[in-house]
Amino acid sequence: MSLFSSGHKIIDFAVVPPNGGTPVDMRLQTGLISYYEDVTDSSLHITVDIQDTAGFLALVPIRSGSEVILRIEHPSGEIDFLNEPLYISNIVGNNSSSKREFYTLELVTKGAISNHTHRIYKKYKGKISDSVRKILTEDLDISTDRIKEVEDTSNEYSFMGNYKRPLFSCTWLCPKSIPQVNNQKTTGTAGYLFYETLEGYHFRSIDSVFQKSNRENVFEYFFSESADALDVKNNFRISTPPVWNTNNDILDKLRRGTYKAQTLYINAITKVPEFNEYNLKGSINNQMQLANDDEVIPTEFEKLPSRIMLSVQDQGTLSEKGDLKTPQEQNLYQAQGHARYSTLFSQTLNITVPMNLKLNCGDMIYCKFPKLNMEAADYGDNPNSGYYMIKSLAHKFSADGDFTGLQLVRDSYTELS
Repeated sequence: MSLFSSGHKIIDFAVVPPNGGTPVDMRLQTGLISYYEDVTDSSLHITVDIQDTAGFLALVPIRSGSEVILRIEHPSGEIDFLNEPLYISNIVGNNSSSKREFYTLELVTKGAISNHTHRIYKKYKGKISDSVRKILTEDLDISTDRIKEVEDTSNEYSFMGNYKRPLFSCTWLCPKSIPQVNNQKTTGTAGYLFYETLEGYHFRSIDSVFQKSNRENVFEYFFSESADALDVKNNFRISTPPVWNTNNDILDKLRRGTYKAQTLYINAITKVPEFNEYNLKGSINNQMQLANDDEVIPTEFEKLPSRIMLSVQDQGTLSEKGDLKTPQEQNLYQAQGHARYSTLFSQTLNITVPMNLKLNCGDMIYCKFPKLNMEAADYGDNPNSGYYMIKSLAHKFSADGDFTGLQLVRDSYTELS
C-alpha cells in the first residue's frame, strides 16, 4: 500500500466567531476536505464537509466572512494556514436531522475576499512584472510572503487601473506579457499565467515552465496494471487508468489559427494598417519552447491560414510618444500569444495519484506509460509518455484514503522509439 495514500492528520481546524474571540475547535466535526488549484484561477479554494453534532452553526455562530485556521499534516507535506488564515466565502448544502447538521464550508484566502473590496485606479507604467508586484502588494495588500514568484517581463506597458479588480487586472496582463528573450524581430513569444497555490501567488511565463523542466527536478509517475502492494514506488504509481479528454482536436486548432493565421492590425495612433502572417512552425525551437520533442503539424493544413482576424494594435497610448516598448514587433508576439495558449491545451489528461502535497498547479511532471501490448517493464518511449504541466489539481482528504486528482496538459508528443 502506498504511504502517501493515507496518513493525514488534522492538527488544527477552528472557526473564529464573527466578532472575534477564541477560535472554536471543530476537528471532530470534519468530513471530506477538498483542496483545489488551477492555473486559470487567481485563487485557490478549499471545501470542508461538516457533520455538526454540537450546533456550532448557530452557537459560534458560523457565518460567511469568518476566519478559519487550518493545518493538516501528511507524509508528503502539509497544508498550513495558521499565519495566513482562510475565510468562509459560502456555506452550502445545509440540511439537518434531530441530532446533527450537515453543511459544507467553502474557504478562500484573504486575497480572494479583498479582491472584491479593492480597486486599482492609478496609472501604471514600466515593466508589466513590476506593475503586477505593485498591484499585489500596494493595492491588494498581499504580504510579500504570499508572493511566491513574479517572473520579470522584457516589455513595458502603461495603462490606467480604471477601477478594475486587482486579481482580474493581473490576469488581464498575462497575454500582453513577454518573457526575457533575445531581441530578434522576426519571431515573437508571449503568454503568462497568474494563479495561486499553497505557496502563494505566481506570475510565470509558459515557456519558462517548460524550459526549467528535466527528469531530475520533476516528479515522475508511472502507470502499471499490476503492482506490489508493499513497494514504496507505489507513492508514484498512477492509481486509476489515465483518461485523455482532449487529444489534439485539429478542428479546434484550425478555428483558433494555431498553425497559420493572418491578421490585419490597425495602428490606433498612426491609423496605418499592418498585415501579419503567423506560422507556428517558424516559432518552434526558435523562441517558443515545447513541453516535449514533437509537435505534430499536419503539412496539408499548415500551408493556408485557417483564421483571418482584424485587430487594433495596443500601442500603449499612455506611454511616452505613444510607443509600446517591446523587444519584438507587437503584431508578431501578439499573434504568437494566440497560438501559445491554444497549443498549451492541445492534450488534456486526467489521472489520480496518491496524495502529494508538494505538487502545485503550474508544475511539470513526467508520466511514463507502457507500450501497447508489451510487458509492464517495457516502457520504451511511448508517445503518450513525456512531460505534462499540471493545469489543475484537487487534494482529497478522507477516511477512505488521501489522493490527488490531476488535470494535465501539454502541447507536444515524445518521439516513438
